[in-house]
Amino acid sequence: MQLGCCPEALQRHVWAQVQQLQCSQSQPFEAIIADYMALMTRNRELEVRVGVLDKEAAELRDEAAALSQRLAAFDEAAVRDFAAKAEGYRAQLQRANSELTSLLRDKSKAYEELLSLQRQNDNLKAANAEAAEAAELASGEISGLKARLAEVSRALDDEKEARQLAAAEAEARVGAKVAAEAEAERLRADNAALEARLHTMVAREAERLEQINKMHEEMMDNAKRQQVEAGAASQLLGLLTRRRGSTTPAAASAATTPSDTSAAASRRTSLTEAAAGSSAAAAAAGGAAASHGQLLWGSLKQKMGLPEGAVGHLRERQLPAAPTKFVQAHAGGCCSLSFQPYGHLVASCGMDKTVQTWDLNTSSHTHTYHGLLGSANDVAFSSDGRRLLGAGGDKRLLVWNTGTGQMRVGLQRTMLVRNRCCDSSG
Repeated sequence: MQLGCCPEALQRHVWAQVQQLQCSQSQPFEAIIADYMALMTRNRELEVRVGVLDKEAAELRDEAAALSQRLAAFDEAAVRDFAAKAEGYRAQLQRANSELTSLLRDKSKAYEELLSLQRQNDNLKAANAEAAEAAELASGEISGLKARLAEVSRALDDEKEARQLAAAEAEARVGAKVAAEAEAERLRADNAALEARLHTMVAREAERLEQINKMHEEMMDNAKRQQVEAGAASQLLGLLTRRRGSTTPAAASAATTPSDTSAAASRRTSLTEAAAGSSAAAAAAGGAAASHGQLLWGSLKQKMGLPEGAVGHLRERQLPAAPTKFVQAHAGGCCSLSFQPYGHLVASCGMDKTVQTWDLNTSSHTHTYHGLLGSANDVAFSSDGRRLLGAGGDKRLLVWNTGTGQMRVGLQRTMLVRNRCCDSSG
């Protein structure tokens, strides 16, 4: 029986089934009850008829006894006289006996019919008892169907409430989905803006570094040239001083004329001015270099790892003849390495989609950075060493914090990363 319908239709369907069950169970007993009533009526009629026949038989027996007494009282003469009457009476008696016999036969038949009616009555009572049991069972089934109907009604109500809740939840989820799509669109727009900003910042920083490097090279060339000129002027001044000291004052005074004295004085003045000019130019170049020291020269020293003060001869580093330690860093191979500026970390990337950092002082592994969906093709530190950038085969660039290992930003772009293109802003 299908229950997935409205409660009113289900109630009508159950009521129709109950009526049909009642009709199907009560209709067979209606004919039996009618027959039973007819038999009871006929039984009562037969009992009345048997009583009438018994009464008539008793009257006939009384009459026969009276006749017998009269016959015994009469004498032979009277007997002869009344022989014909006696014969008539005997005939009447025989007729009465035959009628009585027929009545007895009828009575026996009536008793037999009464017994059959009683048997039928017993059968009807048994059938009535069975019908009552069936009616009780039917009433139990009806009550069960009513309880089931109530349960179905409650289930339908619960299902309606559940559908309403599901509809409300679906609407809420649709709203959340729309909000999430809007948020994702906003995040994509922000990501694109950040990507454009990052490219702009990288390009600006690269141009700035190129300009700074050019300015530094020009200033160093000027300073070297001015130092060379100042050294040449000082050497020339020392040579002239030595030559002037080698001649005696007396010979010089005797051999010179006023014109020679004025020419020597003019030459000394020009040499002194040239030396002074060279010294001033060198001092100006040194002052310019000193004025830019905090912005350019000092920062370049720090970036290059040079000591403060004058730059001396750099000691050549000796490479080890054999590796001190061998580690299996990446499954499938290592693609690139990058050393941390002013630090003791080295970063590696490989075909296992990870970027790892290693401590050079302890030769131990420090952290593993995840997030790339393809092979990690390149890796680089920022200029301050606090950011780690990884370029993957999935055309994404990820930025991690080297202190916490958390990913800061991810860009969907294929680009080559080098230390000179990264600054402290990430």
